[in-house]
Amino acid sequence: MPPFLNHFRGADAIGRLIGSKCPGGTNDMPMIETVANGQPAFGLYMRQPEGHFEPFHLQVLQMTGSGADLRVEHVSAFFDPRLFARFGLPERLPADYVPV
Repeated sequence: MPPFLNHFRGADAIGRLIGSKCPGGTNDMPMIETVANGQPAFGLYMRQPEGHFEPFHLQVLQMTGSGADLRVEHVSAFFDPRLFARFGLPERLPADYVPV
């Protein structure tokens, strides 16, 4: 998906991506659960220099299997902060926000 030309497959590759390429530290990128077209989705927020959190991207998960075999098959990321309102997500989070 432009402008990102990378594709990551498997837990190890995705773990390396998160560990080496994602900005921020612990609790700097909270995610809030929502639903998109019946699929689980998450709004990911990024901590700003002022301390509060702004929308960064919406992740929509495509699931496969069921029960104990339920797995994430694919994740699509949409980098349009205007989508957050459409999915009932807050337009920003306060600096003292702590994920549940």
